[in-house]
Amino acid sequence: RMAVERFYREMEAIGRLEHPHLVRATDAGSADQRHYLVMECLEGGTLAERLDRGHLPLAQALAIAIQIAGALSTAHGRGIVHRDLK
Repeated sequence: RMAVERFYREMEAIGRLEHPHLVRATDAGSADQRHYLVMECLEGGTLAERLDRGHLPLAQALAIAIQIAGALSTAHGRGIVHRDLK
């Protein structure tokens, strides 16, 4: 019960975050005793898929790191610690 309550509190907090480098959470709910989160659908691949093709040039790696840091700063500013970076 506590885990479910925490899930919905976290979803509420995440839903209030706005940053160009954060995926938006648009809804949460449950069906058949399973809880779910609805997030926006983004086009493109993952960083892991990109790295499978080889190392990133330094300038591109730094640009990605800066985008991640900005998004994390926004979340941390709202008291949210992200534990699942992708």
